[in-house]
Amino acid sequence: MLDFSERRDCVWDEALKPIGEGTFDKKPFADWWERNQKNLTNLDPLIAEQWIYRHWSLSYTSFLRLKLMTWCLAAWPSAQILRNVHLEFGTPMEPDLNYRVFNCEGAFGPLPTARALNQGTWDIPLLALETPNGIRSADGEMPEVRFVVTEGSKRMRYLNALRHRGAAPGPHELFILESPDAR
Repeated sequence: MLDFSERRDCVWDEALKPIGEGTFDKKPFADWWERNQKNLTNLDPLIAEQWIYRHWSLSYTSFLRLKLMTWCLAAWPSAQILRNVHLEFGTPMEPDLNYRVFNCEGAFGPLPTARALNQGTWDIPLLALETPNGIRSADGEMPEVRFVVTEGSKRMRYLNALRHRGAAPGPHELFILESPDAR
């Protein structure tokens, strides 16, 4: 059972850390990928960009050993994603509130997450970690959870908001990550 009840330390090689991380001078992904792709040959560049480069050690799954990761690309309808992929961090899943927040009603217009999904699907696949033995969270054990969002909590929340409105039925692409550390 994968334990999320306490925050774990990052195990990622410090050499992978984006140059300028945490500053306004963070080097672009292309530079980072050129420097690191030889060490991440087992990952799709979109996975590396969205999860490792973008979130670095702030990711609650940075305890997963990257070299042991495998992945596949799947396409699931909204109902299947919302039924089978658990959002452990990045809640709340409040459809009306999330719809208003992501569309910035009365302000400057939809956020990028909403703009993409308003066209039918997201522009970057969701990252879902396979959890074959369930998870343990601060709320207790959840042995039935088989997938947990690794990156994409905003996409998940907005998909839920659209589903409650009968929109964005999918299918939507998602990267399914597998790791022996997630058992």
